[in-house]
Amino acid sequence: MPKQFLLLLFYVSCLGLTACATVINGTSQQIGISSAPSGAVITIDSMKVGNTPFVASLGRKSEHFIKIELAGYQPFEIALTKSANGAVWGNILVGGLIGLTVDLITGGMYDLNPRDIRADLRPLGDSNMVAAASEAAVLINSKLFNAASDKVWPAILTTVKEFGLAVQEKDEAGGTLMTAEYKSQGSDLSKIANTDAKSAIECKETKVILQFAVQPSEQATTVQVLATIEGYFQSGIEPGEWQQYSSNKTVEGKYLSRIEALLK
Repeated sequence: MPKQFLLLLFYVSCLGLTACATVINGTSQQIGISSAPSGAVITIDSMKVGNTPFVASLGRKSEHFIKIELAGYQPFEIALTKSANGAVWGNILVGGLIGLTVDLITGGMYDLNPRDIRADLRPLGDSNMVAAASEAAVLINSKLFNAASDKVWPAILTTVKEFGLAVQEKDEAGGTLMTAEYKSQGSDLSKIANTDAKSAIECKETKVILQFAVQPSEQATTVQVLATIEGYFQSGIEPGEWQQYSSNKTVEGKYLSRIEALLK
C-alpha cells in the first residue's frame, strides 16, 4: 500500500476522532414546528417545506428564518439563531485546533434556538388585531450597533437589570444570554403577544423569558432578542395550563431601544 495513502488514511481517522461536536450532535438539528390551527404552510429560508405539524432537519452551520401561513390568519415569523454548544469545549481539550476547525466548518459546534416552535395564529378581520399588527410591524427583534461587543455586553446587562430581570445563563464567548422567567399579570399578554381579545381577558398570569444573541463583526455588533411568552389560564379550553404565544416584538423593541440609548 503506498505510503501517501497510509498517511492520508491516518489523517482522515484523526480528523474524525477529533471532531467531537460533529460526531455527538451531527451537522443538522431537528426543529419541531406546530401551529394552532394546524395545516399551515411552512416556509424556511424562502422555501416551502410542508405543513404543520412538521419536523424540519436544519443545518446547524447557518441561522434560519421561518414563516408560517394559513388562509384567513395573520402570518407568523421567527428567526432561529445559533449558539455554541457544550460539546465544543470538550473538543478543544481532546481534538485541539483540528477538531475545532472541523466543527466550525460543519456547524457541529452550534445549537439552533428555539428548539421547538408553536405558532398561535391570529384571525384576520379583527380591528384591534389589525391595529396591533400594524404597530408591531415597525418593531424589530434585532439591531446592528456601531460598537464593539465589549461595549455592548455591559449595556445588555444594565438593561436586563433595569427592567427587573435576572440572568440565568450567560456566555459572552459564545454570544448568548438567557434571563430567568419573569411573571406579571395576565392583562399584559395582549400588550406583548399575538393573541385574541378573549385570551387576553381570560389570561390570569403571563411569563416571559428572554434570549439574547450577540454577534460581533469588526467594530459593530448585532444583538437579537427572542422572547418566549406564555399565558396561564384557569378556565377555557385548556384550564390550568401554560400556553405559549408568539411575541409581537414589543418586548424585544423595548430592550433594543434601551441598549441603544445606553451606547450613545
